[in-house]
Amino acid sequence: MAGVLTRMAQRAVIQGLPLYLKLEDVSDPAPKKVMEKTRGGSFVEREVSTGIEAMTAMLTIKGALQAELAMYGLQKGKLCAVTVDEAYQDEDGNPYAVKAEWVGEVNNIEDSNTKMGELSQTVLTFSCKRKKKTINGKICWEVANDGSVVNLGQEDFLAPFRAIVGLS
Repeated sequence: MAGVLTRMAQRAVIQGLPLYLKLEDVSDPAPKKVMEKTRGGSFVEREVSTGIEAMTAMLTIKGALQAELAMYGLQKGKLCAVTVDEAYQDEDGNPYAVKAEWVGEVNNIEDSNTKMGELSQTVLTFSCKRKKKTINGKICWEVANDGSVVNLGQEDFLAPFRAIVGLS
C-alpha cells in the first residue's frame, strides 16, 4: 500500500528557465466545479454543474531580486508558462513524479515583511488560462479555458460539444 507521500525534491521551470533552490512553495489548486441549485418542479432540490471556477496558482520564492524576477518574465500583466516538477516517495520507498503545468497571467507580486537575518519572500499569484496535473504520467485533471478543455480525471467531457460546433 502506498501510504503517506513525502516530497523529496521540487523545481519550477518558468518560461523555460529552471528555478530550484529559491522555490519555497507552490499552490496549484485543482479545478472546482461551479454548481447551481435547481428544483424544476420537484419537491427535492438538486445541484447541476454549470462550469469551472476561475483558475489560480501561486509561487513563493525566497531571496528573489526584482531583476531576477524580470529575467523569468515575472512581471504583473505578463503571460507566463510554468511547469512544477515534484518527486515524492511513499512509505514503501516507491517514487512518484508529480507534474503541474500552467499558463497564466501574473496578477500580483507581493513581497513579505522580512526580519533581520531572514531571506526576503515573494509571492506570485497567477490567473491561469490552462492548467494540467499528472502523476506518474497519468492525467489527474486538465482544464483550458482558451481551448474549452475540461478533463477532471476521466476524459475531456467537452470534446463532443466542441465537435458539434466545429471546434475539434
